[in-house]
Amino acid sequence: QRCHWREGGWAPVLPSSPQFITLGPLFHCLKETNIPRVISYPSSTINAQMAYNHAQELVGGGAEVPLVSAWIPWGPGVILLCLRNALAMCGIRLLSGPVQQTMRRLRVPESFRGLLSDFIASIGSGCLTTPLNQLYNYSSTSQAYTHSGSLEQLRQLAAFLGTTYVSCGPAGEILGLRQSLVRDLMLRSLYTAAIFTLFGAIERICVLLWRLREKRL
Repeated sequence: QRCHWREGGWAPVLPSSPQFITLGPLFHCLKETNIPRVISYPSSTINAQMAYNHAQELVGGGAEVPLVSAWIPWGPGVILLCLRNALAMCGIRLLSGPVQQTMRRLRVPESFRGLLSDFIASIGSGCLTTPLNQLYNYSSTSQAYTHSGSLEQLRQLAAFLGTTYVSCGPAGEILGLRQSLVRDLMLRSLYTAAIFTLFGAIERICVLLWRLREKRL
């Protein structure tokens, strides 16, 4: 049995519009803002918890977690979420520029340069955010993590990464990395590249249309 594809998917729908406004127009007005993180925490966490609870129901695990309030923008894993989102946005905001310069030297056509640069830069930022994304999912669905102190939470996060991505032998010796790391890197990087490249393209189109409007006026 598997989770239904819609499970946990409705929670992020309503906050998505204001979140993308703060990623785009409001970002350029304020230059730096944590508003998208504040908006996205409840919806993202409820999304993860609903999917986790449904999976527990299917396997009869009995380890369901209570859902966080949709009106409280902080809780378990909020720092990890802020770091993940900030690092993910660095792809189109910081890394895309140097990639475009490299493509200019390689004589990549200008019409494709911005789109391709955003895609490549977002793949890089997606890979960097993979561990943070998994740690956030763990922290938002673990009762043990929620009720632990700061030092114990750090120990649990390190243990989670170790058991998830590091393969160990009978004596505890490190044998190598698990294949799940490659899987998660691919899934996260492609997801990040797709959503931020699309966002960057929409933003460029809006800027272009605005400039054309100003010229006509």
